[in-house]
Amino acid sequence: DIQLGANHFLAVTSTGQVYSWGRNRRGQLGVNDTVPRYEPTLVKSLTSEVMIEVRAVHDMSYALTREGKVYAWGCNLDGRLGVGKREGAETVLEPVLVPLTSPATRLDFQPRILTAHGLSGS
Repeated sequence: DIQLGANHFLAVTSTGQVYSWGRNRRGQLGVNDTVPRYEPTLVKSLTSEVMIEVRAVHDMSYALTREGKVYAWGCNLDGRLGVGKREGAETVLEPVLVPLTSPATRLDFQPRILTAHGLSGS
């Protein structure tokens, strides 16, 4: 699975590892800095879990684990990543667990809305 955001790419391998590359102005590569990468780079902080899906949305990135956990990173302006509005932290440089009330089964993007399916009421 390869996803294209506004200026970056995400890929999840058959073994569940996530790679990112491209512009990184808002930390959307998830590699703990804002330096652009021009070749696929492993998102090391996700290597302890098996990812099954990724989504690149504008300057934001999301990954879904086999167990239904969702991680988010990148532009968090107005709390848009779903990880809470963090004072002085409009950029999240590494994946952060999204606090869900139940496991997600897939990620879906509709214009301006990201939905983690499998939640109550979704």
